[in-house]
Amino acid sequence: RSVMAKKILIVIGVIVAISLVASLVETLVMQSQTQVTSTARDNTFKNAFISGCKSEAVKTITEAEAISYCNCCYDKLLALYPDLSTNEERMDRVIAEGFTSTETDAVVVCLPESMRQ
Repeated sequence: RSVMAKKILIVIGVIVAISLVASLVETLVMQSQTQVTSTARDNTFKNAFISGCKSEAVKTITEAEAISYCNCCYDKLLALYPDLSTNEERMDRVIAEGFTSTETDAVVVCLPESMRQ
């Protein structure tokens, strides 16, 4: 596969991870009305995001690279959007339309060095 094809697959993997997390967030939002703290919600969201991202990314890169990539993507997206774990509108948009150029630019630096050329 070409480097561009691999990059596209990894970005798609992150989008798939976000879609997998969207249903989890809906459940967490309902639970948050009772007793789930924001820290617990955010940690659950992060774990689900990284797990979903990694399951897609390992199809193209090594497991170690996938873990590093997914953690980096989460951190970059969180820097862009401090409300990442609770903003359902944004997640719905990402699932339906994919990343904006700003989001893509933020996470592309997370790709393994060999794929950034």
